[in-house]
Amino acid sequence: MKADPQWGLTASWDAPHLPLRDIMLFVLQVNKARKKQEKRPWKDRSRAIVTNLLHAFVGFLTDVLHQSLSPSSSLNAPSRNVRRSADSDTQKVNLETVWNLCQEATRKGISLAKLAEVREDDAHGGVKPTSTGYWSKKILAMYQDRARTAFLACRHFNIVMDGASHGPETLVSYSYSTDIDGAVAMAVQQLSPGKRPGLIDFLPDIELRAIKRDVSRVASYKQLQALSHQIHLLTKGKFSLESFFATPEMSLEPLSPGDHRTAVKENGQNKVLIYRAGTQQAQEVDFRGVDGVPVMVLQLDQGPSCVAMCAWMQENGVLCLPVWDKIHRCQRDLKGSGPEFLQFAQLATMYLWSANYKPFNSQGFFQDKLELLQSFLSIESKESPIFQKYLPRIACDFGIHVSEVDTIWDELSRMTSWTQKGSLPKMSRWFSWHQVASEYLREFWASRMLFEWRFCHEMLPDPDFNGHTTNFREWRSSEQFNGLKLAYQCCSASVYESAWVIFTVSRACWTWHTQNVETVKSTWDNIAYDLRMSEQWCCDPHLLEIASFIAANNVASWRWLEEMMQNSDGWASKVFNYTVSILGNRVATLSRHSCPPFCYAGIMDAATQQQTLQQMKRDFHLLLSLEVSTAPAADQLASDLRLLFNPLVRLALSLFELNNWCVFGPTGIRHQGWFIMEAIFRRFPDSKVVEDCHQRIRNDAAGNANSRQSASHIMELVQQAMVLEGREINHVASLQKEWFLEKWSSAKTDGVQFRNFRGHAMRLDKVPLEQLFVVFELLVSCRNMFSCWTKDMETLDPLAGLLRSDSV
Repeated sequence: MKADPQWGLTASWDAPHLPLRDIMLFVLQVNKARKKQEKRPWKDRSRAIVTNLLHAFVGFLTDVLHQSLSPSSSLNAPSRNVRRSADSDTQKVNLETVWNLCQEATRKGISLAKLAEVREDDAHGGVKPTSTGYWSKKILAMYQDRARTAFLACRHFNIVMDGASHGPETLVSYSYSTDIDGAVAMAVQQLSPGKRPGLIDFLPDIELRAIKRDVSRVASYKQLQALSHQIHLLTKGKFSLESFFATPEMSLEPLSPGDHRTAVKENGQNKVLIYRAGTQQAQEVDFRGVDGVPVMVLQLDQGPSCVAMCAWMQENGVLCLPVWDKIHRCQRDLKGSGPEFLQFAQLATMYLWSANYKPFNSQGFFQDKLELLQSFLSIESKESPIFQKYLPRIACDFGIHVSEVDTIWDELSRMTSWTQKGSLPKMSRWFSWHQVASEYLREFWASRMLFEWRFCHEMLPDPDFNGHTTNFREWRSSEQFNGLKLAYQCCSASVYESAWVIFTVSRACWTWHTQNVETVKSTWDNIAYDLRMSEQWCCDPHLLEIASFIAANNVASWRWLEEMMQNSDGWASKVFNYTVSILGNRVATLSRHSCPPFCYAGIMDAATQQQTLQQMKRDFHLLLSLEVSTAPAADQLASDLRLLFNPLVRLALSLFELNNWCVFGPTGIRHQGWFIMEAIFRRFPDSKVVEDCHQRIRNDAAGNANSRQSASHIMELVQQAMVLEGREINHVASLQKEWFLEKWSSAKTDGVQFRNFRGHAMRLDKVPLEQLFVVFELLVSCRNMFSCWTKDMETLDPLAGLLRSDSV
């Protein structure tokens, strides 16, 4: 069939190359013309060629359309809940844009709402701060769904938690599991300051604590509620704090005098039998369901409320091992080492060095200091009496010989604390004082010289004889001095001596902290750290460095400072007492690596595994021997040892006993006892991940001090913090682009509820008998207060014996 000129073909029939457009037009016109003539358009062979050509052309068009239209077709999502009406002016934002904004907010360390404030004038329609609320809920819902899915089958939990005040007290936690070798951020929990309308009722014994204003115990109860709620949300309600209680069949309670415990093999199976005193019948310990029992390693600060919480869990048989964070412990060792005069010196220097940010972060004093320095340099000279008075001490501070007067004078104009705002020391930030002291302490006497020159006509007392007490806060609140006058009064010789003692002796702990944060990051690094410390913690370099300050052969490190001391004997006493105090606290903290279960770190190394197993067997048998012993003070010693062999450690050792103190069970695979030990040692090295989150939340709050941070907003900051990635820990719930685009439309924001971030939403169990007993105790405690009840209370006294009797 010959082509009609009206078909619009551009090529002739004998052209060597035919355009695809001409081929398709020719095929379509032939089909049309032949069908009009009621004839077959093509023969069999030609029809097959044309069919393949049409299929290829359709595939080609499909690929082109997919590549060009996919960003704006199925991926078009509303920026907020769209009102379904024809005249709605709500714009829609492409999902690619939402993803890019989320990634940019994560990289810059800010929230999505703050980024939208900057990007509001962009060409992307709908990118507004009000739009991001709905997006954030979607993202949090997807994150929580991924976290729950990842931890659905986990039984070993390592939770690191720490609270801070972001409006209300906020508990931030991360959970890691060896079952999946990954971690997620748990739902943040806001703890209420006290009981108020809208909160659930306390248990009666907690109610009594609240009435007595026993704040630390009430705080412990609230932390337990929050922890249980976090576990409940992470596991989709599968587990809560109640799930971690040991069952009676595990027989983890202590033995009594006369009891006997032994491991035997009957019918090819290993068994652990307990013979109670006075009976010949054996009780078999049931470990059949132990593989499904969840266990927890909890890392937290050793504060009063946390200690009370962990003591309660141990007393009630919760399968949880509390691990006190090593960095918090180091801070407590330092704070607990200094007497009052050293603490006064630390607080006084903090005020002196933070004057650049006062008053009220306005930098007003910094401008005054800068003008004071410029006036001094322009009016005075190197021969002025006040400069000559302080020249030897300033030269010693600057590390310049006293004869180089010109160099010392030139250094005054370059003092960091007087020409720059510099760092702000905060007691709440780890080693913040040490960082600032390393920069400013060598400018101490120069600062005193400038202050003395400024206030020479105001008849202020000499800082060395101003009659201050050892309590800096009381001295400051007396309102005798303020502003730069108070900074001048802080520049006493005793403050200078004490500050140098604190900085020099405790600098080893600062070095230890820095090295640990930089080198011990992942859970695998923590295994190596525990293994090394279990073998040689007493030879740790920072302990040796601290001890060297009072060694006879290390006098040279103090020689330069001794020349400026007014009382050498008193100064030497400060050095000795402070060094011994810090060394004692650090040794007491690190000695835990010689105690169970941390001394069993060798089980994770094949070279020391057998030796560690023998040590575990020996220690466990010694504990059992003490429990059944009738020797004097044996029960007290066994009670003290059970602080180390808590229910979780006792369960692990019992499982090793069941398997004849081997790592592998009868089936040739590792048994549950080994997995518990793995969960103990493969944990977060410290609470740095949580502290970094708190810092990010503070930075976000500082950018908008008048706006209150909601719980969901804080959770968004935690989820985007990238702290796990920075510590080389697998973040199993982190959102990936493909998954984000796929699940966006199906993600429901119902799971991101206000209730999910409230710790008191979790109700703990109640015991009716204990309720009745505590109510009675409450009435008895009020008897003396309300004399009108005296007669009635006397009739209730027999009830006390009834409640305490075994017959109830």
